[in-house]
Amino acid sequence: MKRFSLTSVLFIFIGLMVSCDQQQSVAQDQTVATTSTPAAAGLDLQAVTEIVKQSKNAAEIEQKLNAPGSVNNLDLDGDGNVDYIHVTEYGKGNMRGFSLTVMDSTGADQEIATIEIERGYDSANVIVVGEPEYYGPGVCYTGVWVPADVVLWGYLWHPHRYYYSPYQYGYYPPYYHPYHPVLFAAYNSHVTVIARTTVIHRAVPPKNYRSRSPHAHNAAARSNQRARQRTRVESNRARTSQRPRERGRE
Repeated sequence: MKRFSLTSVLFIFIGLMVSCDQQQSVAQDQTVATTSTPAAAGLDLQAVTEIVKQSKNAAEIEQKLNAPGSVNNLDLDGDGNVDYIHVTEYGKGNMRGFSLTVMDSTGADQEIATIEIERGYDSANVIVVGEPEYYGPGVCYTGVWVPADVVLWGYLWHPHRYYYSPYQYGYYPPYYHPYHPVLFAAYNSHVTVIARTTVIHRAVPPKNYRSRSPHAHNAAARSNQRARQRTRVESNRARTSQRPRERGRE
């Protein structure tokens, strides 16, 4: 009887160890999934939104995003320097938005993310969406802002000309100096501190949501072009794989 009891305990212990290993493996897979894309690992959207919330205007948002040690750790072109992020402001009615873009050497804007704020009676709904090309599909954060917590609030709703970054690839403001990306562990620790007060959290994109960003059509065009290229490649592969079999039949 004692032998049976000890054996049972041993099997239970082994089962618990295997279960713990499986849970750790799943957790590791989930962590990799959230940081596996360049933008997800180099531009934390919750931290970006905190920068936006605590800025006085759109120009200050752009300056903060491009300061050494900021929440921007992107190097999409792989040149060893963090990419300069351009800010474009847009809006209509009770909606205000900011489009974050990176410009390549040809002068083409690549939209990375959008932040849209929809004002209500005494608060505003916020939706932040990462461009699928860089973050993967369905990366969306939502939350609610109240005026007392948002430095940007007065600027958003006071009439003014929307800000459009005047800078181009290779032509930057005097305050800007290129800097190198830091390791992900250091970056993650940094943005975790900045985003600790965030009120936006990961959510399913609203049904039928469509960004009103002026750069949205460019992103859609690139996505359609990539889809057409994939279709052509797959079609060519299919024809190539069929040729040997057709010759064999002859």
